[in-house]
Amino acid sequence: MKCKGDARFSRVLCAAFAALLATAGMAGDVRAQSAFDPVVTQVSIGSSSACAVTTSGGVKCWGTGNVGQLGNNSTALRSTPFDVSGLAGTAVSVRVGGRHACALMATGGVKCWGANDRGQLGNNDATHTNSLVPVAVVDAGNQPIAGVAAIAAGENHACALTATGTVNCWGANDSGQLGGGGSYDDSNVPIAVVDGTEAPITNVVSLVASAYHNCASTLTGPTLCWGTNVNGQLGNSPDSIGPVSNLAVPVPDASVRALTGATLAAGAFHTCALGAAGGAKCWGFNGLGELGNNLYSSDPNPDPSPVVDATNIPLTGFAELALGSQHTCARTVGGSMKCWGYNGYGELGRGPDFYDKTPQPVLTAGNSAIAGVATIVAGGFNTCAMTAFGGVRCWGDNRYGKDGNGIATAAPAAVIGLGAGTKSVAAGFSHTCAVTVGGGVLCWGENSLGELGNNGTTSSFEPVA
Repeated sequence: MKCKGDARFSRVLCAAFAALLATAGMAGDVRAQSAFDPVVTQVSIGSSSACAVTTSGGVKCWGTGNVGQLGNNSTALRSTPFDVSGLAGTAVSVRVGGRHACALMATGGVKCWGANDRGQLGNNDATHTNSLVPVAVVDAGNQPIAGVAAIAAGENHACALTATGTVNCWGANDSGQLGGGGSYDDSNVPIAVVDGTEAPITNVVSLVASAYHNCASTLTGPTLCWGTNVNGQLGNSPDSIGPVSNLAVPVPDASVRALTGATLAAGAFHTCALGAAGGAKCWGFNGLGELGNNLYSSDPNPDPSPVVDATNIPLTGFAELALGSQHTCARTVGGSMKCWGYNGYGELGRGPDFYDKTPQPVLTAGNSAIAGVATIVAGGFNTCAMTAFGGVRCWGDNRYGKDGNGIATAAPAAVIGLGAGTKSVAAGFSHTCAVTVGGGVLCWGENSLGELGNNGTTSSFEPVA
């Protein structure tokens, strides 16, 4: 993904969405499986690079490497996956930020590489020197951190969820995205995320990160968010807590807590929670209807609103949410889809409406509701669905060919050449990748920086190995 000027897509939004992609991760690699390729288990896409974890516990990266974000002891662009050098251990997951990457190791430690100008490597280097190879994330005493269960990466920061339910973050803090209270200074070592009493938050069970804000769900308490709050994406009014918060503030709406087993999803400028019973609430920017609450407002919308139908009745039956740059989609328990928000590129999968403020069915070219959907992903301005039979359909913005079907369409169209052999799919802003059942991955879309990993730099309108 490369951020470029666009009348409808600012570089700021592009960077925000790129960091959002880094937190999500995807199973797969960017090459078709061959006899010499290791099978991969997970991949993360950043601004202009990507990394994948192999079944042997290694990490491979590709794309631009100008500050060492490929971890291969080089700053060269790589159009095929290269091994991360000197990892010295078994990686279980990887997250790619704007210009850095971090791997969670099987030992519970974390290693990072790439840009370090904001302390995003967490290695206590006061000189903020970039690293072309992995370095251990350490505490203030220079001891490698341990006991980490999950990691997340923002544009210039990273966070770790520990096995005991606490959260520590490091890197840039200009928007309070480290959540450590006190100053808004960057930190080159992990600091504990704290609440309003400046006590470390506890009982955290899941963590999501966007470019400049993070949210965590807790076992018995409220949802907690910290970082930028310009659009109310922390679930609290900017008038009450300010446009940024370096404290983890509870989302005050008790009904979000009542969404039993809630799964959080963080977009660039809005956040949503999906409950185990299938209801959803969203908060943050709503200028194009992306909250799905039957309203439009360019003002901050910090109050979690139920996703409703045109008569304001809260909807249920959702099984999965996917947040794009300015649109939101949901997969239903019955295998259909509904989308809402911005539709300037047809990313909602229906007709010519410029935007919709309530969920609308995604329609096929025959004007019938899409069916048999197993999982969904949202790119910047496009959407993809994998069917229960392993096929993939995409629609919306098709610049650089990221829909994989050779056409720009507002109706779901099959990705060329994938058939029924797909295991999972991930969408970036300008390219898309699908994991095959054999453990390889095919990618399509923009390739000027080697994003497709196919030993070339020519963009493709269909999947290439």
